[in-house]
Amino acid sequence: VDLLVYTVAIPADNEEYAYAGKNSVPCVSRADYLGYLMSGYEKRIGVSGMHGKSTTTSMLSHIFSTAGLDPTVSCGAVMLDEGNAYRIGGNEFFIFEACEYMDSFLDFYPTTAIVLNIEMDHVDYFKSMAQIETSFGKFVRRCGADGTAVVNAGDANVMRAVTGFEGHTVTFGSDAQSASDVSFRRGCAHFTVSLRGHRLCEIALSVPGAHLIDDSLAAFAAAHVNGVGIDNIKNALESFTGAARRMEKCGSTPAGADVFSDYAHHPTEIAATLAAAREMGYNRVFC
Repeated sequence: VDLLVYTVAIPADNEEYAYAGKNSVPCVSRADYLGYLMSGYEKRIGVSGMHGKSTTTSMLSHIFSTAGLDPTVSCGAVMLDEGNAYRIGGNEFFIFEACEYMDSFLDFYPTTAIVLNIEMDHVDYFKSMAQIETSFGKFVRRCGADGTAVVNAGDANVMRAVTGFEGHTVTFGSDAQSASDVSFRRGCAHFTVSLRGHRLCEIALSVPGAHLIDDSLAAFAAAHVNGVGIDNIKNALESFTGAARRMEKCGSTPAGADVFSDYAHHPTEIAATLAAAREMGYNRVFC
C-alpha cells in the first residue's frame, strides 16, 4: 500500500488506520486529498450547507453533463443518472460536495462556493452557531476576491457568515433570484424562476419536496454564473431524477404500498421528508 486516504469521521483506533501508523504507511485525509485533486481544474464549484448538499451536487452534475460540459464530480451520495457517487470528466469543471464536519471543507479550493443553509449540527465538533458561521465564512473566502459566493438570502445565519466576503455574491431565495407561482403535483414543485423581477423560465421538477426549490435555485444560480444557458438549466432540472436515498422509490409491497428510502437524519431534514411524503397524494404515510 502506497497511501492510505482516510475520512476524519473514523476513530483513531480504526484497525486499518492504526496499522498504517504502525507500519509507516503515508496517510492523508480525504479532504486534503480531494483538495489536491481539484487544484488542477480551472473552475471548481463547491456545495456546502447543513442540508441538501448531495442533491444540489447531483443537480449540478446533471446540468453540466446534459449541457455537454463534461464535468468531473465528487458527490456524497450515488447520483442516480451516473450510478456512482463520482463522475470522471474533463479538466475545466470540478463539482464537489463540501462537508463542514471537522472543518473538512477548509481544505478545498472553490472558485464558486454555494451555501445552502446553516443551522446547528455536528455538535461533537461545533459548540456554537458562532463557530459554525465562522467556518462557513472561511470556506466562502477561500474563493478569493475573484470568486463567487452563491448564498441563500432567506437564511440569516448564511448571510451573517458571508458578511465581508470581497468576491462576487449571488443570492437566491430573495428578490435577486426567486421562485414564485409555486404549486405541487404529487409532491413535485412547479414554479417560476425570476431574476430581479424579470421572469427567466418555469420549472416543473420530477422529484418531490418543497425543500428542493431552494436546491434548484442554488444549482440554477451556480450554473448560470459559470456560463450554462437558461434553457439547458431548465431542461436538466426538469429531467433530474434525484440522488440515492433522497426520497428514492424502492418498489411496492404486495398490498400496493409504495416504499421510499430517505437518508434524513437531522430534525429539519426529517420534517422536510415527511412534509414531502404528505404532499404525494397517499392516504396514509408510515415512517
